[in-house]
Amino acid sequence: MVDRGRRIVAAALLVVAIVTLSSVAYYLLGGGQWEMMDCVYMTLVTLSTVGFTEVLPVRDVPGAQLFTMVLLVAGIGAVAYFLSAVTAFIVEGDLQEIIGRRRMERRIARISGHTIVVGIGRTGEYAATQFVKGGHPVVLIDRDEERIRTFLAQLGEDVPYIVGDGTKELTLRQAGIERAQGIVCATDSDQSNLYAVLTARQLRPELRIVSRAADIGAVDKLRLVGADAVVAPAEIGGIRLFAEMVRPEATTFLETLLSDHGRGVHVQSVVITKESPLAGQTLAEANLR
Repeated sequence: MVDRGRRIVAAALLVVAIVTLSSVAYYLLGGGQWEMMDCVYMTLVTLSTVGFTEVLPVRDVPGAQLFTMVLLVAGIGAVAYFLSAVTAFIVEGDLQEIIGRRRMERRIARISGHTIVVGIGRTGEYAATQFVKGGHPVVLIDRDEERIRTFLAQLGEDVPYIVGDGTKELTLRQAGIERAQGIVCATDSDQSNLYAVLTARQLRPELRIVSRAADIGAVDKLRLVGADAVVAPAEIGGIRLFAEMVRPEATTFLETLLSDHGRGVHVQSVVITKESPLAGQTLAEANLR
């Protein structure tokens, strides 16, 4: 995209240079007897090959006809190059976008058991990073493609994504919500998160939905429309600040257990069925070690 843009700029500058220099050349060939506007008009008529009558009497000025012929050949080539650059920018750009979008759709269609992250702001970036580093499949959704590309470049990972509105049913279906194991609504707007939670719950009643709440007052509303869990960064941040001041050792220990980096120690839940030999036993009786 950048190379095509530079090619258009270069072609446009070439055409402008030819028009400017040719207009000045006509003015000098005429010895000042021709108006500059007429010289510019003569140049444009020659380059466009529209076939109008010559504005300037080039036959009466030595060298003017020869210059017009040279301008006709060189100028048409420059104009043709400019038009081809513009056409390539439009056609190739649209074609690459279509091919890229279809390739991404096929890639997402092969994913299952993934988590959808709606909103790649500060919170969404942190959440997506944890999923990627933890080896969990994830699909990103954001309206701003440049924001997604910048994040993935910083992350250094190739993660599938959808450019669109995560509150819309079509966008969530494109992200494979039918096959997803959960969705994280992490936009900067509580209203957008509210709509995203509501839409996701309607599409998948059994889906696990976790949402961000910028305002503490939105927590109950998000739970009411279907969020299984709501995280308020302001509240969590305040609790963390208190814990770091009062009991820093315990906080460090819990962070090690909950994060996907550090000492490689993780805490996860395991469901023990009734048929399991561990059912009904205490930890001491189970002797899990």
